[in-house]
Amino acid sequence: MNHSIPELESPFWEELTRKTLDGLGGASLSRPLQKALEQDIGALQKLVHPETIYAECRIISLDEYIHTEAGPLESRMFSCLARRCSPDRSLILTITTLGSEFDEFCRLQKDLSRQFMLDAAGSLCVEMVADLFQVHVSECAKRQSKCISMRFSPGYCDWQVAGQRLIFNALDGSTAGVSLNDHDVMVPLKTISAATLVADAVTVKAPCCFCQRDGCPWRRLPFGRTGAE
Repeated sequence: MNHSIPELESPFWEELTRKTLDGLGGASLSRPLQKALEQDIGALQKLVHPETIYAECRIISLDEYIHTEAGPLESRMFSCLARRCSPDRSLILTITTLGSEFDEFCRLQKDLSRQFMLDAAGSLCVEMVADLFQVHVSECAKRQSKCISMRFSPGYCDWQVAGQRLIFNALDGSTAGVSLNDHDVMVPLKTISAATLVADAVTVKAPCCFCQRDGCPWRRLPFGRTGAE
């Protein structure tokens, strides 16, 4: 198991502020609320301690599910995606978190509007940190002449939230201060777990092309796309 601690420079926080404001209505958000959000994100720069823990997990066999050395990934669609990859395939399993201080900072906010804005900022922030790590995985794969799929998380597509247990079988979340409760919800709240396929050839990047739900709000590819680059 490995640890990655990113250094988040000013452009990261500027982009986070912009994306959060855009998501909350942009110019329609009152100036006092905009200023409060900018102040809170400024405070988060000192409070947030993002970290990703990760490990490569060998795929043992494929049938309707993906069977790994840490246990089965119980998703027919992801198994179909894996079967489209070259035979040398494996999974990179990750847990990315902002840390517990973000949760505590939100709890201390008494104003509901600021709580809502902070929650939105935190969700975007952990996604952006996970995206940075995904770029790192892609660059490492390219140096080995390999390709990767998009990352996907338990609860996405037909992979149930109980899939968190597979990831926690492979990774010791406690080393990053992350735990899994009886309902398969991770604590701290701003934490993402994910799996990414790695192989010499990954011809399909996301399982959306196997799904007929054209109106799905979580669709990562336009309906009818093959998913190939």
